[in-house]
Amino acid sequence: MISLVESLITPVHFLLLAISPLVLLSLCIQQPVGVIQKRNLDIFSPVFLVGGALFLGTTLRTFFLVFDDPEPEKIQRLMGNHLPEEILLPGLIAINLGLAAWTLGYLLVRHSKAPDQRRLLAISTSHYFLAMSLSLLVGVTLVALYLRHVDFFDDISNLGFSAKRFVEIEGIASTAGHLRIGGDLLSGLAIIQACYFYVIDRRKRQACLLVFIILLAVITPVIASVRGELVYLAFSIIIIRHYGYKKIPVSTIFLVLLLSFLLLGFMETIRQRTNTVDEEVSFTPGQVIDTVIYTPHFIGIGKTSSVIAKVPEQVDYLYGKSYAMTLIAPIPRVLWKDKPIVRVGKFVGKKIYERQNKSGVPPGLIGEAFLNYGWPGVIVIAFIFGGISKLAYVALIVKRQPGDVLRLGLYSIIAITIIDILVTDFTGNVMRMTRYVVPFLLFMWLVGRHKLTGNNNAPSYSGAS
Repeated sequence: MISLVESLITPVHFLLLAISPLVLLSLCIQQPVGVIQKRNLDIFSPVFLVGGALFLGTTLRTFFLVFDDPEPEKIQRLMGNHLPEEILLPGLIAINLGLAAWTLGYLLVRHSKAPDQRRLLAISTSHYFLAMSLSLLVGVTLVALYLRHVDFFDDISNLGFSAKRFVEIEGIASTAGHLRIGGDLLSGLAIIQACYFYVIDRRKRQACLLVFIILLAVITPVIASVRGELVYLAFSIIIIRHYGYKKIPVSTIFLVLLLSFLLLGFMETIRQRTNTVDEEVSFTPGQVIDTVIYTPHFIGIGKTSSVIAKVPEQVDYLYGKSYAMTLIAPIPRVLWKDKPIVRVGKFVGKKIYERQNKSGVPPGLIGEAFLNYGWPGVIVIAFIFGGISKLAYVALIVKRQPGDVLRLGLYSIIAITIIDILVTDFTGNVMRMTRYVVPFLLFMWLVGRHKLTGNNNAPSYSGAS
């Protein structure tokens, strides 16, 4: 039936289908048009976070696929061994169906707008700086161990400064993620210091300490070529400033987005130089466009369509296996030699995209739901995730009092997860969130004491969006 409809559809219809999820998502704003014009909407609410990923990954990308006539290698990178006109329609239908379910789950969560009046967490200054100093020491030590483990100083002449680095363990290529936890710890400390600076103590020395910790935190992502971690850290800090100190103008947010895309394009160029021998690779504006449009990031229409094209005819359903892998993901491969590959992106890269290298293609929320349970999975899982997103936003932002650093820090982590789980995979995001949330809560438990007054000029939100 889809094949028959696809033969009759025009490029304009494809574009309309790519725009329609944004229309569905706009229902979550829940404000009359006149009110919207008179007030600032919360740009970092789940609705706008999902909308941004949807616009870039589905709407804008579909426009380029239909009207840009891209080169074959760009299509192959984005959609595997398929042409857009062959598989684009089922992917667009799945994304529309998933976003409709997400919207319904989001809207069904009701709440009051009154802030939670429970006692706030206080920060003991002496305990804070003692805990911060010790944590920084541990984080730097773990980063040094990671660099030594992957032979960074020996391989820098061959791999370059920024590259994907693997360690062979029983024939399996491992990224030594259990040692990259030092970089995660430093990123978590940057989030904690951002909360402390923007909410509690805005003296210059606190700003200098924040900058110093950020510089330490970016070492591991740059060396391991984990580009997303750099963007996520930047956005976490921006979210903390937005809610904890002063609302950030939309124009500034778009500027940060542009700079983020430039960074992604630059790091993609570095990676291509590492893998290219016969030709010179240069950093150009076109590289930025290719990184944003013709790679499987954001809510990817390409990877969603590619999964549907092969499942279940050529690749069997996983029936929840990719979600169950979360239970064994924390066990380091050095302790379990025969540990299965836990990230479903490797499976998609090999079975769906037929890649022969070590790189994977994370399928995203909708693609992974279809890969496990087909069309019913798209509806049910998207619905659940929409409800969870609303619950997190209400509990951590709508109910937050000015000066509440605990909820602010948690939301800065969870907000990024809301975006990334749409883009990558469930297991990877649960592990990433755990690596940030557990140290964050432990740190706050160690330094937290009595009631905190905090910054009462910080912006508050009614939960309109």
